[in-house]
Amino acid sequence: GARELVLVPLIAVYLARRRPHAPLRADRLGKLATVAQFIALCVIALAPDHALPAAAVAGGIGLVAAGHYVATATHRDDRIADGGRDTPQS
Repeated sequence: GARELVLVPLIAVYLARRRPHAPLRADRLGKLATVAQFIALCVIALAPDHALPAAAVAGGIGLVAAGHYVATATHRDDRIADGGRDTPQS
């Protein structure tokens, strides 16, 4: 889906950086995107006239999930690189 089109290249860059990083894990938004994809597939199979709206909703949720994953991973990696601190040291 849309989420994979965004995440696969970003994960390749993420891993190529060779910086310490936390493991990537699915969260509720990613699970919702997966459920939306399966619902869209069912709609495509059972009610093809409604395929485009179902695919658009699934794609939108997938893109939001991808953005959330990127933001979460970036924030987590910054904390790891700073020694686990949430706030900058003065």
